[in-house]
Amino acid sequence: MITLNARKHITLSTFVYVAIIILQTFVEAFVSYKIIFIHVLPDFLSQIALIWVGVGFFLFNKEEKKVSINQLVVFLAIYGIISSSLILLSYIDFKFNFLSDKMVLALQIVYVVNSSFLIYCSIIIQDITEQHVKNKRNIIQLTWSFTIGFVLLFIYNLLNVIFPPMKYVINSTSENAISFFILSPPKIYYLVGTLNQDFKTIFFVLSIVEVSYLVFIVIGIWKLRKIFLLLDNIPPELINKLLTRKEEPSFVLESLEEKKLYPPSLTTEQQDKAVKKKMFCIKCGVELDPDALFCEECGERNPYRVNDVD
Repeated sequence: MITLNARKHITLSTFVYVAIIILQTFVEAFVSYKIIFIHVLPDFLSQIALIWVGVGFFLFNKEEKKVSINQLVVFLAIYGIISSSLILLSYIDFKFNFLSDKMVLALQIVYVVNSSFLIYCSIIIQDITEQHVKNKRNIIQLTWSFTIGFVLLFIYNLLNVIFPPMKYVINSTSENAISFFILSPPKIYYLVGTLNQDFKTIFFVLSIVEVSYLVFIVIGIWKLRKIFLLLDNIPPELINKLLTRKEEPSFVLESLEEKKLYPPSLTTEQQDKAVKKKMFCIKCGVELDPDALFCEECGERNPYRVNDVD
């Protein structure tokens, strides 16, 4: 059983993470790139929020005591500490420009490798939520959007190392010049110029990947929040009923010319008995009166008397 304290930490930290991502979107759209600090701050805070998510799982594991959750907490902590440190270093280097090119490249590789930890974390969370559904502690599990988002984040960081902005931005002061801001820790690229036509495709790929990973991660984080809001809060009998409704109805063949539908929760022996004596609604499983044209519970048509309904 999840404790109230762990639930609060996980749900609140995931909410804060999504709020920061939304704030970051508005900052990029409406705030001038000349105010570098405002553009770096949401990235830094999002890493702190992920560390907070790890704290929530640490509290959650006090009850669960699973090796996989321990690994999740460790990898989230490693990722958050390294990423937040490199982002902070990016801002300091932008102000004082003290990092050599070799040092920048080495730390960028560290940042890319570090982002791969999130892929592993998402797979662990996927497995944890699947186990909750199997153990009938919940009715929903994490979708693959979480993992897809972190894979795209890894690709985005890798592309920024392979194709730094200097390759697709030509410095210019002409009227057509636009501002480019790219954060590739430990380096902040702020350039004013025009797009190099030879690398136009690379720029658009980077833009699409950036938007895509943000969308997938936000969907995954919000789904994770919903999962831990519902965890252990749904009565087992309601979970059984909801899971039964999700199953496909089974078919019982009475003859070569006739098929009848019965609820999936019935065993073969019960189905045989039902063929002779009872009829059930295929939507909600309620027993039907022999002469009923519609189910009194949900209004679904009686499939056994389908020819009698106009």
